[in-house]
Amino acid sequence: MKVLVVSDVHANIAALNTILEKEADYDILCCAGDYTDYGIYPAEVIERFRNLKNTHLVYGNHDLHVINTYESGEWRTVEDGKYKWVHYNCERLNDQDIAWLKQLPETAYFEADGWKYGIAHQYDNGYGIIESRYAFDKYWAEHYGTDNVGN
Repeated sequence: MKVLVVSDVHANIAALNTILEKEADYDILCCAGDYTDYGIYPAEVIERFRNLKNTHLVYGNHDLHVINTYESGEWRTVEDGKYKWVHYNCERLNDQDIAWLKQLPETAYFEADGWKYGIAHQYDNGYGIIESRYAFDKYWAEHYGTDNVGN
């Protein structure tokens, strides 16, 4: 079974299309979030993921930032010199795109070839690191209840 794992596409439809063309024979596709921000095609990336089959998708921190910025409306009145990629992305998305991002879970689990897997964008609430296999297993067991600790 071929599991294709992608992450941090960041609104780059050309890169996503290239990956999907070169790896078209996947059985399961997982994306660990960050569909939006930094790139110029957020709606196209979301639409592409919406139409893919056999996926396990989660949101990323940039997706949450886009959701929050979109819903706050602040992207409509950005001061000169303060315009950022997140504002550009919000201008190109609509309520349906935001709703799709909002329905994505923080974590997803699946099985392939008898092995259980979990996927998430980042652990906890920040950019820390997990410094050992034991700490990693413990974190997943405590936060997500995986029974695959140590495997």
